[in-house]
Amino acid sequence: MQSIQINNLQEEVASMKKTNPLASTKSMSEFSFKLEMQLSKLMEQYLKRYENEHKKKLAAFMAGRDQQNRELRDSFIQIMNQYVLTQLGEVVSKVINIEIQRQLAPMLSAKLDHLQQQIQIDIGQKLSAFDLMINENISKVCKSKTIIDTFGKSVLVGVQGSLQAVFIESMSNTLIPAYEKSSQCMFQQLHEAFSVGIKEFIEQFDNYVQHLQPMQDSTEEVLSKLSGFRQHIESILLKHRSSVIETMLETRKDVKSLEIVLSRQMQETVRSEIKRGLENQTSVLRSQTNTPAPMYDTKDTIKILLQQGQFNKAFHQALLANDLNLVEFTLKNADHTSIFTPDCCLEQKVLLSLIQQISADMSNHNELKQNYLADALLAINPMDSITREHAPKVLQELFRNCQIFLVNHSKNPQCTNVRMLMKAVQTYMDQL
Repeated sequence: MQSIQINNLQEEVASMKKTNPLASTKSMSEFSFKLEMQLSKLMEQYLKRYENEHKKKLAAFMAGRDQQNRELRDSFIQIMNQYVLTQLGEVVSKVINIEIQRQLAPMLSAKLDHLQQQIQIDIGQKLSAFDLMINENISKVCKSKTIIDTFGKSVLVGVQGSLQAVFIESMSNTLIPAYEKSSQCMFQQLHEAFSVGIKEFIEQFDNYVQHLQPMQDSTEEVLSKLSGFRQHIESILLKHRSSVIETMLETRKDVKSLEIVLSRQMQETVRSEIKRGLENQTSVLRSQTNTPAPMYDTKDTIKILLQQGQFNKAFHQALLANDLNLVEFTLKNADHTSIFTPDCCLEQKVLLSLIQQISADMSNHNELKQNYLADALLAINPMDSITREHAPKVLQELFRNCQIFLVNHSKNPQCTNVRMLMKAVQTYMDQL
């Protein structure tokens, strides 16, 4: 192809020389330049083609050479493996064992000792950190208000039944028999002292009559009066004996009612006192169970105070005795109208104590107690400091006892009045 193009160019040059020998000089230079350019392009194309062909031949040669090298290497490796496996296995294993015992075993033991120490140090640090974390978490849990409240509630639920059973058992086995025994001893001593006094009086009177024996004829009328007086004294003695026996029976009845009231109050007290940490339980039990024995002449004193119009002192003394029978005696003998009209003559603390003791046992609630409760409630002064301090607790106890009365005595004629009383109590509680 290139030779054909060169021949064509030569023919064009010859024809140009024949046709125009004058212009051949100018066009020769141009033609030589073009010819040079075309030749350079042709040479460049030729060299590129030759280079590509040479590269292809070289790549094919190198691929064949690589294939031969791989085959040779694979065969050599196979032969060497067979030789090593057949000839050098025992020698290599012996050498490896010797080298392992001489160099690798000490190195491994040293490394394992170091690794063991490092593991022990890491485990000790992690255990100390874990112990510290556990202690902190336990301290936080112990100081948590939720955990403390939950624990307190569980303790309250677990201890409440046993405490109630222990209290009821102690009341029935220890306190009530001791109280009955002391009451019997006291009334026995009173009876003996009164009997001895009457006997001494009779003996002295008999001695006096014997001294007046010489004047018996002239004083028959006086002696008859004295004998009548003696009979009167003996009747008084018999009356007092019967009253003492009646008082002992009433005391036993009061002890039984007191046991019911105390057991109910103690159930509520145990719930509140356990929530406060069982701090005031002993003092509350002593204050509730420490019922002083009523003096024999208290009723006479109260009668005298009522006759003198000193109602506040009379009620105060009756309430101090902490005896419901004595309070009922005072209510029956006092003039209800004079106490509450036109103005209440009882102090606020006396009114609150009166409400508390009347409502403590409503098993024998009657119209007289209902009237005193209603008027005492109306006479409460919410502006008084003592009233504002103690009235909420007294009114709550009154409200609760009224609810118990309505449940246990639903057919009692005083139920309507008790419901009205509860509404008034609720109004006062809202004000306070």
